[in-house]
Amino acid sequence: MSVSFPSSATQESYISASLNSTLMLTFSMGIYTSVYFVTRSHSWQRMIIATITAIYSDAVFQLGLQWYTSKQIFVTKGTTRGETFVALFESPEWLVGVSTLSQVLLVVLADVLLIWRCFFVWNRSVWAILVPAVLFVAELGISTALTFLSFETFNSVPTAQKIRLVEHIQVTFFCISFATSMAATLLIAFRIHSVSNMENTSRGRFQHVIDILVQSAAIYSVALLLQVAYNSRPTSLTDPVYFAFENYAASLAIVITGLVPTVMVARVCVAPNDNTDFPNLSHLQFRGQTISHEDGQAEIYGVREMDVDAILPPTAEKSRV
Repeated sequence: MSVSFPSSATQESYISASLNSTLMLTFSMGIYTSVYFVTRSHSWQRMIIATITAIYSDAVFQLGLQWYTSKQIFVTKGTTRGETFVALFESPEWLVGVSTLSQVLLVVLADVLLIWRCFFVWNRSVWAILVPAVLFVAELGISTALTFLSFETFNSVPTAQKIRLVEHIQVTFFCISFATSMAATLLIAFRIHSVSNMENTSRGRFQHVIDILVQSAAIYSVALLLQVAYNSRPTSLTDPVYFAFENYAASLAIVITGLVPTVMVARVCVAPNDNTDFPNLSHLQFRGQTISHEDGQAEIYGVREMDVDAILPPTAEKSRV
């Protein structure tokens, strides 16, 4: 490979960014691991446990890919600074495709969890979640095309045109994912807000949940926007600042994409239980079971109870009630 080598200081900047971003991802995954196991012990819903476990496993897999790449760069190929610098831009073809597939899967799983919550909050109404569902179908189509093109492009001789096409599709994928998550979050928040206003009841509990949703959506949006930003232009051998941003942003995006859904579940699990503030019953179903009142299923104003167990997973203590 013929490379016009930049100065030693520039090479050191590139190498340092690659190494430090991997270390940052490692330490961040330590925090993520702690949150994951605490959340798993508090949530009793199989769907939630299965999804956050799959998301966590994918994030761990991406950490493994990062460590494998670092080993190739600094141990296998990097006997000198120049060889280490060149190795930064010589990823194996299979690694690019697998990394793209793993990255796509992480985002898709996070959106699945959010849409699943939205579906249950709206009483399993398909029409209510039509917009995020359509966006999610588009997201799946784009993700399939992106994965296929990533394997096809880098298993052949990659041209600048093919690489740019893959990058454009990546940006499109993350933009659609952003729209999907925003649509689902707004629908959940609107449903909780509107149902909590149907009675003259305390809204503190529901306001707390809405706050969690909005804050989580904002942080998750940052992760998606980071991925849009670092995929919007190709890596340059003469721009160490952008290379550093690309590496750090990629590491942060991995952790944030997986951590935010997990933290949202954890925060709701430990939220104060204000059920006692409600007269007789609430429109919202907290425990994922039918609430009966006077030998009949509770219905108010002709509206079924809203199953927000997807948003409010029961704790171990509640499940014994």
